[in-house]
Amino acid sequence: MPRTILDKSRPILVQAVLVTILIIGYSVIIIDSDIVFFDSYVLKVISECYPTNQSEFCIDVRNSLGCDMTDQLCLGNKYWEQVNKQAVGLAVVLFFARIIPSLVNHFTNNRKFRPQTIFESFLWGVSALIFFLSGIIDYGYYALRKMSIPDQLYWLNHVGFFEYTKTFTGNALIVDKMDLILTLFLGLFIFMSVWLLAMYSYSRTGLKTLS
Repeated sequence: MPRTILDKSRPILVQAVLVTILIIGYSVIIIDSDIVFFDSYVLKVISECYPTNQSEFCIDVRNSLGCDMTDQLCLGNKYWEQVNKQAVGLAVVLFFARIIPSLVNHFTNNRKFRPQTIFESFLWGVSALIFFLSGIIDYGYYALRKMSIPDQLYWLNHVGFFEYTKTFTGNALIVDKMDLILTLFLGLFIFMSVWLLAMYSYSRTGLKTLS
């Protein structure tokens, strides 16, 4: 009985499912941090240190973060820079999570190290970036808190895919609610397309994986 594309590419499908679980799980952790730390600390600092508030506390906070004395958004941007570092960090971790077992097998069990393993490792890392660049954290923040998404999300104007997708609906200069939703679906489409393409390629070439 002829093997189907799914049969031939099952190892890739398993990796796709595993990567999805890891990314969503890590995203939930970051979102939970947002809910606790951003709402309880960062948001209060942003609200209190408005441009004309030159209190000693606000001046100290701005100095410690390297912000201009009247730049209110900078206080929040520093927090989001840390979140972005976590996203890149996850991509790097996933890359090594895929490639290290193959290297260990190569050096300890004399298993052949295949070039496609490098491609798969990049695929693991890129998958994380696709999710984060698509706004999964922002969407998840409002979803987990059961809150309505604001009509405008100006802090996303120059973040990830939103640099280009903010023109999808409404004001072309500001990310709005529909831009966030459409960008998230776009990211999911890209994610699925990349893995389906990988599955098809492996089924056609007969390459071996999970070495």
